[in-house]
This record gives sequence, C-alpha cells and structure tokens, in this order.
Amino acid sequence: MTCMLRVLLDYCRYERDLTVNMEHECGRLEKLCSQESQQIDRLTQVLNLLNTFDERSKPGAQHPLGLEECVRLFSQLQEEYFEEYKQYDLVTLSIAVVFPW
Repeated sequence: MTCMLRVLLDYCRYERDLTVNMEHECGRLEKLCSQESQQIDRLTQVLNLLNTFDERSKPGAQHPLGLEECVRLFSQLQEEYFEEYKQYDLVTLSIAVVFPW
C-alpha cells in the first residue's frame, strides 16, 4: 500500500513539474511570437520604403524621385531601421538609385 502511495506521489510531482515546464515554455514561445511579429512589421515598413524607391525611380514615374527625396528616404532608413539597413546592406541601394545605369 505504501509503495503504491509513493508511486502515486511521484507521478503527481512529475505531472506538476511537467505543468510548470510547459507554462514556462508557453511564456517563452509567446514572447518569441511577439518579437517575430514586431520584426515582420518592421520589415514590412522597410519593404514599403523600398517599393517607394522602386516606383518613383522608374522612367516616366508620376512623381519622380529627386535627390532631396532620396536623402530623406535614406536618412529615414538609416535612423529608423538601422539594423535592417546594415543587415541587408541597403547602402548599395543608394548607389543604384542615385547613379542609375
């Protein structure tokens, strides 16, 4: 009888530990999902800026991209999205936009 109670008690402890571990893992994954969502939002904003460059630098664009606008957009990329600017080497984009081939 005592042996069965110990087995039952050990099983209850195991289940409690498992529950605590799962709650911890759930919290970690929720935090990770939140961070990933924020990163997706940032990348979407960067992509929107890059699409602005693309659309406005095409020949015959309704509102062509001027030098001052290029400076403003690149400054915005550098200041607001510095990590992405460095990670994706967006400085090379400035050469393509300012000195088109």
